[in-house]
Amino acid sequence: MSDLMRHTKAELVEMIEGMKQKSDESRNTLKKDLAAAEQKYTDLKSRLAGLEEEIGTLKNERDRLKKEYDQQKETLEDEIQHTRHSHKDLQDRFVRAEEEKSTLRMERDDLNKDYTLLKEKFDRISHDKVNLIEQFTILEEDFQELQNRLRSCEERYQTTHELFKLFVDNQKQKIMLLDSGYTFQFINAGALETLGLSDSDGLLNRKIFDFIAYDDALKLKDKIDKAFLRGDREKVKDIKFQRDNGNSVKLKMKIVRVRFEDKPSVKLMLK
Repeated sequence: MSDLMRHTKAELVEMIEGMKQKSDESRNTLKKDLAAAEQKYTDLKSRLAGLEEEIGTLKNERDRLKKEYDQQKETLEDEIQHTRHSHKDLQDRFVRAEEEKSTLRMERDDLNKDYTLLKEKFDRISHDKVNLIEQFTILEEDFQELQNRLRSCEERYQTTHELFKLFVDNQKQKIMLLDSGYTFQFINAGALETLGLSDSDGLLNRKIFDFIAYDDALKLKDKIDKAFLRGDREKVKDIKFQRDNGNSVKLKMKIVRVRFEDKPSVKLMLK
């Protein structure tokens, strides 16, 4: 019994020693595992810090990209709106261009019609031009003949007129000729002498009433009108003729209607 207990005690001690040795080995192993786990934890913690920093950087980059996106989105929306307006303007311009194109086509057709009409008219005018040239040649010859005849008539008239003036100037009668407007057309030498004038330059183309007082002018006009309109021979006296130098002379005259230079006139014969 005592041997068995001794034997059992030794085994138990050996067993305990074995277990203690195993426990030490297990503890060492656990220490190593714990150290490895702590190192791994430290590594993981370091990696986590790096990841958090990277995440912060990525968040900042995300925010920056989002801001750029929003800005680009706004810019693109503005550009899209502008493009829509531009497109609308282009559509309106296109519609107007089409309308103008249609109008121009109509105007072109009208112009073609007008051109055809004008060409026909031009052809007619060209044909008429030939006839007109022929007629003009004939008229030019007739005109030349008329000019020659007129020149001949003027020469004969001038000769007759000079003879008339010479005849009247050499007459003893003192004659003044007025046209239908009471304007002096001719005064012979005898009349100039009676009026106290050396020449007729101051009288020709002036009205006789420029030299007659108002009351006498009314009386003289009445007589001239009767002679001119009715053809009566009229007489008048005590007509005061005022010269430009202020002197005057009283006139007595006969009035009769005549033709001078182929125009109705009145002849005043002074006494």
